[in-house]
Parts: sequence; structure tokens; C-alpha cells
Amino acid sequence: MRKFIYALIAIAMSMINVAIMAQSSPFSTGYLIPVAKGDTISGVSTVTKSFTATAGYNTVAVQVNLDTIKGSPHDTISGKVYLQKSIDGVYYTVTDSTTISSKSVIGGATGFNAAYYSHAVADGSKYQLIVKSTTAFKKCNWLVRVYYLERKTITSSGF
Repeated sequence: MRKFIYALIAIAMSMINVAIMAQSSPFSTGYLIPVAKGDTISGVSTVTKSFTATAGYNTVAVQVNLDTIKGSPHDTISGKVYLQKSIDGVYYTVTDSTTISSKSVIGGATGFNAAYYSHAVADGSKYQLIVKSTTAFKKCNWLVRVYYLERKTITSSGF
């Protein structure tokens, strides 16, 4: 009987440990959507990136980075970043947007974080990020990189 009680305590403690690790999730990192040929902004242009939220996750965080790949990193960029959401992947609704106003890189860096969003997710939701530049700069090309991280919140209500 004593061994059975110890085994139950050990199982309960391991389940609590798993729940705590899932909450802090130190091994989670953002996924970079693969960079494609048209993912650069030069002049007045638009870049669109899409991804689908995986079933079982209830939060998604999205980060848009702009990096200089040609020209001076002190050239400025102005524009807007839109986060859109859809269920069917055809008709999207804007859920959030961020203005990039005359942003330039400071110091020795080669880029900056243009936008960050965190949203609740429905299973199978489709997301689209649109980065539109509104300035006609000619000296610099900017590479758009989009990272996303899906998170699952585990509650300890079952313990």
C-alpha cells in the first residue's frame, strides 16, 4: 500500500512539473517563415507573408523584422504593417496594424523590429502579414522577415 501511495505522489509531482515547464516553455522559439524572392522592399512596394495556426494552440505571437541588405542602414523607411486573419484563407479581416514612420537603424545594427502582435487563436486560423512601404527611397533595400510563435496555455485544474 505504501508503494502505491508513493507511486501516486511521484506521478502527481511529475505531472505538476510538466505543467510548470509548459507554462514557462523555455524551449520555445519563434519560427521564421522562409524568405522568398519577393520579400524585399525597395521604393513604394508591398510584401505579403502567410501562415496557418496549428490546432491545439490558443495564442500566437508574430514579429516582423526589417533588415537592410543593400545601401546605407541610415536610410529611412515609412509605411505600415497589417496583420489579417481569416478562416477560409480567401477573405481576410485586418485585426491589427502598426505604422512605420521614418524609421531608420540606430547604431551598428542592420535592422529593427517593425511590428509585434499577440493574439488569441482559433484552430486552423489563417494569418496574413502585409508590409507596405510608402516612401520612395532609392538607396536601400529592406528584407522582410516574419517570425511567429504559437503558445499553448496549460492550466492545473486537473490536479
